[in-house]
This record gives sequence, structure tokens and C-alpha cells, in this order.
Amino acid sequence: MKLLVFAHRGEAQAFLRKLDLKSFEQDFLYGNQDTLVLISGEGIQNTTETLAFTLAKYPVKEIVNLGIAGALRGQEKNSIHSIRTVYHHHEEPSFQSFTSSDVSASTDCLSYYKRVTQSLDKKQLSQFAGLVDRELWAIASVSKRFKVPWRSYKIVSDITEEQTDCQDIFEKAYEFSLKLFHHTHPQPQNLIEDLESQGFWITFSEAKKIEKLFKLTQPDYSSIANSEMTGKQKTQKLIQLLEESVDPITFKVRKKIKKELKANNSSKTHYSVDNQLEETRVQVKSLLEDDRDVQDLIESLQKFPLKEIQSLMDGDLR
Repeated sequence: MKLLVFAHRGEAQAFLRKLDLKSFEQDFLYGNQDTLVLISGEGIQNTTETLAFTLAKYPVKEIVNLGIAGALRGQEKNSIHSIRTVYHHHEEPSFQSFTSSDVSASTDCLSYYKRVTQSLDKKQLSQFAGLVDRELWAIASVSKRFKVPWRSYKIVSDITEEQTDCQDIFEKAYEFSLKLFHHTHPQPQNLIEDLESQGFWITFSEAKKIEKLFKLTQPDYSSIANSEMTGKQKTQKLIQLLEESVDPITFKVRKKIKKELKANNSSKTHYSVDNQLEETRVQVKSLLEDDRDVQDLIESLQKFPLKEIQSLMDGDLR
């Protein structure tokens, strides 16, 4: 049985989804007949406790650690590295290190006792290893105690020259998880899997729309894929690009109508139109709680540009 170890659930999202693993151990352990996924928690102590529990209870033959790491020696963001040796530093460096079972690995990692967010700290730690995380040393230490071989793949979430933005990393967790999944599970990809491997975060309904649009057009979307947007933002931009490419007139009409509706919507009154633009009716929903709300609604309706919007829905872009 193979054990995949992640510090946080965000890093494991793609694996949990694509491997169809079920929770069966206090919501930190997932698995099927062949694979276990452990959400170890952040830091040396959490990892030591949860991993020791797992190895004592289940017949694990190999451990693979996957997760994010900070670059200390100029590695590129989003690059993935197999770890050769892991070191430990808790205020002072430890002289005990562990080497992975991957003989082709060439990058070393330092497990530090706290989060490293400042570029100056990263430069100071670069003398020890190329990457920094918070858990791998504990994984390697416990693995040795239980005589189980281990490997580790780290994706670079932040680089040496910049201050780490933890919120930004949190928002991109699913993108990192997808990249790690495709790195460790190479297979022929369909359109959606290919997009996901490039950082797009696609829901089921969005996938159906994208597949339909790609049958009609295939515009260059590389600038979106290579951007620093979140996965959700990339998907929204891609759908806009596809819709504009398929039917530029309708796209412009929708964009203008959306702008008009947004300008007239309020916290209690919402205007909407038929998504297919087949009917020129405008739907109004309003929450009325007192006379002031009634008056506000009357004023909103009086100034609402109905004729202009209906003209747009008829295709008049003048």
C-alpha cells in the first residue's frame, strides 16, 4: 500500500477528487484498497504524530510526500522538484539528515520550525538547501523508524526575491495540487485535464461549456494560462475569450447589457435578462421591507433604461 502525505487538505484536493478516496480516519486519512492519503497537519510535531499513527496501523510499503515549498536558490515558481536529502533547522541546524529513495533526485530541502516569509530569511537559509518546507524532515525521520522508503515532490509556491503572500498561496492551492497530480500520474489528457494542468480551475458545468465552445473555435489562450490569475479567474477569462471568438457580436451585446444591469442593480433590487437573449423581457426581483424600499423601487424603475437594453437584445450596438 502506498501512502501519500500532504501537510494541508488544499495540497491534496486534486488527489482526493481524481483518485476517488474516502475518509475513514478522523477526517485526516483517506484511502482505497491501494492508496492512502494522510493530511498530516503543518509542522514537525503534527506530522510526526499523524504519520506514526498511520504507519503503526496500516501496512504501508512506500511513502510519497507532496506539497509546496519555498525556493531558496532561485528555482522558478511552479517548478516541481524531487527531493534528494532533507535537513532540519530549529533555531539551530540539526546534524541529522535523511536521503530519499529517488536516486535521480538532485534538490535538497530544509524543514524549518516556522514559516519563512521574508526574502532576507530565505537568503540566510539558502546555505543549507535549495528549498524550504515545514514537514519533510519529520516524514523522513518517522519513515526510517518504521523502515519504509520515502520520496518527496515539492512544487515551488514562492521565490527567494519576494515576500511570501500566504493568502495568495492558499488561493492557488488547487492549482498546485493539480500540477503535482499530473506530475505523479502522467497519462493522456483530454481537453479539461490539459487545461487543469495549466492552472485552470474548472467546474462540471464550465467543462461542458468549454468543450462545446472548443468544437467551434480554438483561439490562442496562452497569455491566460501563463498569467498570475487564480484558477477560477483563468477559467472565466477563457470562457469570455471563447465566446467572443465564436460570436463577437453577441459577446459585445452581452457585455453591454451586463454593464447596464450592473449599474442599476442594488442590494435589494436585481435586474436580469434571458441568458440566451431570445426574449426582450427584463426580470425584476426586489426585496420590500418598508415604505422606503417601495419608493426606492419606483425610482429605480423610472430611471431604468428598458428601451436601450431591449435595443441591445435586438442586436443594435449603436
